[in-house]
Amino acid sequence: MVKSLINGKPSEQVSVHDRGFLYGDGVFETMPAFLGKVMWFDKHYDRLKLGCNALKIAVPKKEVLIADIEQLLGKQQRATIKIIITRGTSARGYKVDPDASPTRVVLCSEWNDSLRMKAETGIRLKLCKTPIGRHPILGSLKHLNRLENVLARQEWQGDEYDEGLMCDEFGNIVDGIMSNIFICKDKKIKTPRIQLSGINGIMRNWVLGLDKSWNIEEINGMTIDDVVEADEVFMSNSLIGLWPVKHFNDKHFEIGPIYKKLYKKLEIEYPVLHV
Repeated sequence: MVKSLINGKPSEQVSVHDRGFLYGDGVFETMPAFLGKVMWFDKHYDRLKLGCNALKIAVPKKEVLIADIEQLLGKQQRATIKIIITRGTSARGYKVDPDASPTRVVLCSEWNDSLRMKAETGIRLKLCKTPIGRHPILGSLKHLNRLENVLARQEWQGDEYDEGLMCDEFGNIVDGIMSNIFICKDKKIKTPRIQLSGINGIMRNWVLGLDKSWNIEEINGMTIDDVVEADEVFMSNSLIGLWPVKHFNDKHFEIGPIYKKLYKKLEIEYPVLHV
């Protein structure tokens, strides 16, 4: 069951004149909640603010969003929260009304318990044919235009894969359909640099922010061969935490010691992942 607030009031209906519906003119954040609080909310809010500022949409106050979230959460132990901010309603056409009032949507849905299982068993990763476009302004933003991801996810319909891996038009790996990728080789952890495309994930930044002893770096031009030849591969996002890759391009991977050590550390700092 999904509960929702629109501009602070219970509703499931947005105007057909809303620019989020008409043009994808807005941004969003998806995050887990645990014991009545969103995990790492400040990090998500900062990224939401970054996206709103890039699109020149007024940013809702943090206190307003927290009040919406708390109203929806109630006493749920775990839940998934999604925030959508659009530019609001306007007259027909691309021209922006500078006085438009943003639309604030907050949704609360049930927690998916199967996410934890895949963190233990590993996933099958598909190489997608759908490329990710590059853009100097929109690249890395969580804007509402996700058609590339939608097309990529249509490349399989059954349960033979758990996630898809996407490249840019030059064949450089960017990220997963809903996650970021890390590879481990010779005790070094590497992830593609996010600049002109992809999503600069909250969980990705947690990994990159670990101390130097973890030997982590962002690289330019990660290739499919880099992934196939890696010792370990894992994916990250705020809902899944970390998922180890077991199969990719006919290659079988073991769930290795770096992933296990990293996940153990994450469980301490991100208790929503506990059973």
